[in-house]
Amino acid sequence: MVQLGHQLQALILLQAAGADILDDAVDPPGLALGVAGYCLGLQLIENNFLVPKVMGQTVGLSAVTVIMSLAIGSELLGFAGALLAVPTAAIIQVLFEELFLAEKDPV
Repeated sequence: MVQLGHQLQALILLQAAGADILDDAVDPPGLALGVAGYCLGLQLIENNFLVPKVMGQTVGLSAVTVIMSLAIGSELLGFAGALLAVPTAAIIQVLFEELFLAEKDPV
């Protein structure tokens, strides 16, 4: 649900491209639909699996934490919340580790 904006953007672009392709009288019309389906599937995989995994590895958060923070941030503050969600989650994780886990592990 968080990435719905990206998916809608992809659908709009695919619709415009599909209309242009069909206007140019593509020999097999199934080819245009196949290309549109492939692009949509690729966009869905990228937005729902690859982006959270890469973002999580970069920041040091799990993919589930990235997805949850994006969902919460975008629900609370919209676009600005989505932009600030992952850095805020990383800050909370570091604070939690420093404040609570440091006391348990006296080194």
